[in-house]
Amino acid sequence: MKFFLLSFFILFLTGCIQTPIDDPIDVQTPIELGLAYLNEHDLSNAKTQLLLAEQKAPDNPEVLDSLAYFYQKTNDLQTAETYYQKAVTLNPSSALAKNNYAVFLCRQKRYSEAIYLLQKISQDPDYAKTNLAKKNLEICLHKLQHDNA
Repeated sequence: MKFFLLSFFILFLTGCIQTPIDDPIDVQTPIELGLAYLNEHDLSNAKTQLLLAEQKAPDNPEVLDSLAYFYQKTNDLQTAETYYQKAVTLNPSSALAKNNYAVFLCRQKRYSEAIYLLQKISQDPDYAKTNLAKKNLEICLHKLQHDNA
């Protein structure tokens, strides 16, 4: 009986020990808070939350993408690009990360790079949002034509 109770107690304690990095909800909360603060133009709290998420999961593409968006919105374009590139590099099969980076490139008038990425994503049968990529491709092509007119 003692062995059973001791085994149960050890299993119980082992099940209770979790690191914050292993808990995806623990990273999701500061991402959501950071983006909500950004939406409310509370840049200080937005940055604090997003950097907290990065501390917890520095190689999480969603964290990196959110930080890239933050820096883009705060006009720190060099830092934004660094984060977008890192998100794509860490998850090269993520069409969403590539789509977000391509939209960033298009906004920076780097049309050829953006169009190349968006064309690839638009043809990706595994990407659930190919319509979004196609729409972004149309917008980028339109901007290119407008700027060259």
